[in-house]
Amino acid sequence: MWELEAERYDPKPQNFDVQIERQETYLRTKRETFKIKEQKHLEMEMEMKYISGIHALNLRCSLETCGDWHASGIQWKNLTVRESSDSVFGDYGIEDNSSVPGHPGNHKAANHIRALLDLVADGAFGYAQGMKNELICNESYTPEVFSKLLLLKNSPRWLKIKEFIGKEYGVPWLHFLREHGYDR
Repeated sequence: MWELEAERYDPKPQNFDVQIERQETYLRTKRETFKIKEQKHLEMEMEMKYISGIHALNLRCSLETCGDWHASGIQWKNLTVRESSDSVFGDYGIEDNSSVPGHPGNHKAANHIRALLDLVADGAFGYAQGMKNELICNESYTPEVFSKLLLLKNSPRWLKIKEFIGKEYGVPWLHFLREHGYDR
């Protein structure tokens, strides 16, 4: 009787090595899958499509800004969509926005300051005209706007940008440029 019990108990069954190999393969696959998912997540963080420009100026955002008020006059069929990795601003000022006319679902959109920065960076000064008094309407954001504009100092449009912002903000912009050594 004891012999039968001893025969049944096998501390190392024949397929034990196969089980270990399968488990190691499973764990290796899980680690590789996790690494791939982690890499894709990092790539998605670096690359983000978002609505910008005049369309974003006519959407609500989390800032205490005026934005634009011509939403009914905007053509919403073909949105201005950008890629965050293509900009010196990265993902600054990009928010979740679920209410885009004619486009159900959740969408990423530039807040009003980011939308204006994108317009200025592109040299679309006509759309950005009135940014201080009519579109941002809140002087508490001025230091932030100026510091972000300084990221455009290597742009081929820098002289035009300085001039445009000078017209919008006047003396405070000139003081900011002088303080940061860009007054020439």
